[in-house]
Amino acid sequence: MQLYYHCLLYLLIITSYAVRCEKVTFKNVTFKGYSLYTEKFKKTISSGSSLKDYLPETTFDGIEFKDQNIPVLYKDSLADLHGLDELKIESCGVEEVQPGSIRNAPNLFWLSLKGTGHENMG
Repeated sequence: MQLYYHCLLYLLIITSYAVRCEKVTFKNVTFKGYSLYTEKFKKTISSGSSLKDYLPETTFDGIEFKDQNIPVLYKDSLADLHGLDELKIESCGVEEVQPGSIRNAPNLFWLSLKGTGHENMG
């Protein structure tokens, strides 16, 4: 029985550690969605790793993050954004853009990282 409790405690510790290790890109971050340059929605992400999980079911073609705190764009944070034409992440303190952070966005033709130090990414 004592072995059972030790195993259970070990599983709880491992599980809580795995949850804390999730890489969170968006923490208390507000963004806006646009369609034809008209604001369609404004949302705040209290804590999340993927933008797509917080998008409403409405028509939009642009997303804007402005004057927020987003130091790292982790892998898959901006993935699977079908229909998105324009993405602006401006003056958000982006220090690192990890490989694979922006992917599977087939219609994206405008990406602005103005004010982040990554304006001239190749």
